[in-house]
Amino acid sequence: MRRVAIAGVLASRPSVLVLDEPAAGLDPEGRDQMMELFSNYHSENKTTTILVTHHMEVAAKYADQIIVMHNGQIEMAGGKTLIFEQAGKLESIGLGLPNTVHFLQQMKETFQLKSVPAHFDVAEAADFIAQLLKSREG
Repeated sequence: MRRVAIAGVLASRPSVLVLDEPAAGLDPEGRDQMMELFSNYHSENKTTTILVTHHMEVAAKYADQIIVMHNGQIEMAGGKTLIFEQAGKLESIGLGLPNTVHFLQQMKETFQLKSVPAHFDVAEAADFIAQLLKSREG
């Protein structure tokens, strides 16, 4: 039923999409399929897309800019790197870091690294970790 409603909306070719927790209640595979559908529509049609979500993994993967709201007020706004560098502030309002960002931050602390890049994609994070381990072998 949800997919039929979404197909109807997309068929009307809106120039702006406002998506309020569009993948709520879906399993991870269904969530990924739904979000890829919207991402492809956004890319192909150059639409403005506003995504409301509390899933930071989804925000990290699909958003260019993020606005974090709490109690009706804007608490943070900016690109993904800027937002996810402020883990303490996110946690104070009940949000966490995407898993890849959290893992890399843990590596930074454990290995006492000066910095780690903000990789939001698992494959990119894995490449960074592999390069780091290779550099430590020598």
